[in-house]
Amino acid sequence: MFSLDNVIDDLWPQAKPALWQKKVLKKLLHEEEFQQFAARHHHLKGLDTVEQVLEHLNIRCAIPAHDLEQIPEHGPLVIIANHPTGTLDGLALLYAVSRVRRDVKVVTNRMLTHLEPLSSLFIPVDNINGRTAKAALQQMDQQLQNGGVLIFFPAGEVSRLTRRGIRDKKWHSGFIKLAAKYRAPLLPAWIRARNSALFYASTLISDSLPLLLLMQQMFRRRNGSLPVNFGQQIAWSSWFDPQRSVRELTERCYRHLELLAKGQPGVFKSESAIARPEDRALLKRELGRAETLGRTADGKVIYLWQRRGQEDAPVLRELGRLREIAFRAVGEGSGKRRDVDGYDDDYLHLILWDEEDLEIVGAYRFMPTAMQLEKRGLTGIYSYSLFHYDARMDDILQHGIELGRSFIQPRYWGRRGLDYLWSGIGAYLARYPHYRYLFGPVSISGGLPPSARDLLVAFYRLWFPATHPLAESRRPYPASLPDVLAQFGGEDYNDDLARLKSLLGNLGCAIPPLYKQYSEVLRAGRRTVYRFRQRPGFQQLR
Repeated sequence: MFSLDNVIDDLWPQAKPALWQKKVLKKLLHEEEFQQFAARHHHLKGLDTVEQVLEHLNIRCAIPAHDLEQIPEHGPLVIIANHPTGTLDGLALLYAVSRVRRDVKVVTNRMLTHLEPLSSLFIPVDNINGRTAKAALQQMDQQLQNGGVLIFFPAGEVSRLTRRGIRDKKWHSGFIKLAAKYRAPLLPAWIRARNSALFYASTLISDSLPLLLLMQQMFRRRNGSLPVNFGQQIAWSSWFDPQRSVRELTERCYRHLELLAKGQPGVFKSESAIARPEDRALLKRELGRAETLGRTADGKVIYLWQRRGQEDAPVLRELGRLREIAFRAVGEGSGKRRDVDGYDDDYLHLILWDEEDLEIVGAYRFMPTAMQLEKRGLTGIYSYSLFHYDARMDDILQHGIELGRSFIQPRYWGRRGLDYLWSGIGAYLARYPHYRYLFGPVSISGGLPPSARDLLVAFYRLWFPATHPLAESRRPYPASLPDVLAQFGGEDYNDDLARLKSLLGNLGCAIPPLYKQYSEVLRAGRRTVYRFRQRPGFQQLR
């Protein structure tokens, strides 16, 4: 139960306030109302208590629906926010995040842990003495390790009145170190509010007096609203820069938030949150109308699906959503809510469906190119947007299938999903044996270090040279440097492959799965097809 005596014993053990002083402090801290609330709602804990507190005070957190969509449903996330009002800031952000997910905690003033029904949501720090206990640091670490959301108010104290207006104090850097450790994205949030003139006057008199007035500031907002906004996510690869100090990164984050609050572009490149999942029943029903290519021993179904002009296409929306999830996980992605393009409407989609979990495991986009040539011409073929075709491609286009945009959603990695998709392609070819060629682009993640990309390109150019190229890159990748080519002997494929794996391993990288799989097929058939191009504006090369 919240009581003034407990707060004083914890924060100011040497203080001996007089009786009249205690009465004033109890009124400032609204002790009686807190205790009445706790007695009335003793059955509530955690996020349920947050919602009830806001309802009790009749405070409406005004959060645009579009902003709520910026909160990802899964994975570690660090939210950084300004701190204009005090306790209410934390409650508002907890409430906002709880609309999307429940695994959230906030780093907050130690005094607030005396609000017992809320204590499970708080990780306490000592703002008065500037120290953070080891146990609190471990809790923060554990929260992100578990894939949860951690809310920081990096200023550590409520905003102050300055010559430039009401601003946060200098931000602390703790959130940078934690987010970097887990490669967590940052999500900026800003709260459009201010405290009373009395509060700002108190900051000129004493350091401890504003702390005692914080509860008063929350209660004065009864029957009002608190506007809360979220920016777009900032991926770890966008905000982290090993060439900059932790202090520099912290200041850039604060500047990013300031610019967003003014409606201006931020410092960092950002990306939209992934779209929400589609209704599973709708997906199951729509896929049930598609052609079935096969079933696996573990209960999965391989479907062949095409939009065919439907106005509403939940399957295509879900494919775009899962593509974006899978591609972002390896440093690629469009940065949009869904990764879909104009080719998706025409193309066929080979879909692996988990009947038990009602999930799309993964998919391949492909198209018998003769059909698309008849319908759209060359411009209707995806790979033509990336490469110029030689006249000798005509036979392949008439008797071939273009493959691309394949993915397995991360939760199914390592579980034979890609093998099953290839089985589906085999089943399709068995049904339509007049198709003799498979071709298409495959990407190398732009998230790999440049040296790793150069090694991959050099190796595949060496062992799979396009001696009689049927296609030329519209934006060719630069020629491999002699010192990179010198890493490979060029006499024994397996020796050079082992060398490539070793060099990539030293860089913390590996050969992309599709390159391994396609190379095995190409080695068996001795085909030579690799041409490399750069793809500006996309985190990859092909």
